[in-house]
Amino acid sequence: MFNSQVTVKSYDNETKILQWGLGFGIMKTIKPNLEKETQILHWGNNGSYKGYFVVSLSKKEGIVYFVNCKEGLKIVQEISNLFLGSE
Repeated sequence: MFNSQVTVKSYDNETKILQWGLGFGIMKTIKPNLEKETQILHWGNNGSYKGYFVVSLSKKEGIVYFVNCKEGLKIVQEISNLFLGSE
């Protein structure tokens, strides 16, 4: 479930890659001189109801976020940074 099935995109000058497992996004740090980090994430969209979760495997922390608002996922990055640090 948490094993990569496909690589989707590189971020931050290829220091991180987004992969998909079986239903879950997997964000990995790939540069050897950075602290290794793996996050498992998923989001949902049901009209005006939105949901998101992210778990940091190395920190053993995570957040679950639900909102009743069409624009609710626009602040996910800010919330993730607030609770898990700048990722």
